[in-house]
Amino acid sequence: MIRRHRGERKIEFLKEIGLGEPDISRTEWEIDRILRHLPERSRRIVRLRYGIGTGISWTLKEIAQEFGISRQRVWEIKRSAIRTLRDKGASESGGDRAGRIDP
Repeated sequence: MIRRHRGERKIEFLKEIGLGEPDISRTEWEIDRILRHLPERSRRIVRLRYGIGTGISWTLKEIAQEFGISRQRVWEIKRSAIRTLRDKGASESGGDRAGRIDP
């Protein structure tokens, strides 16, 4: 049985991609705009890991079971996705890592 952890990790996600102090009122629609810069699998992994859209975050093990890959591979994909989004925000804001990621 897969156990899921309750809790909102949206703010943690926004901090990790370098948006400075995130606004708690950021909507799912805005996060979807940010995530569309990722390939589908990376986007799904990030959404599951941070509970985006459901408020229920999954462990690396749970995500690995869902995708049929190792926990290490899930962690690598998540890390790469965060780096991609952080770099995308920095490049669109002239190098400032606290910049916004626009559509």
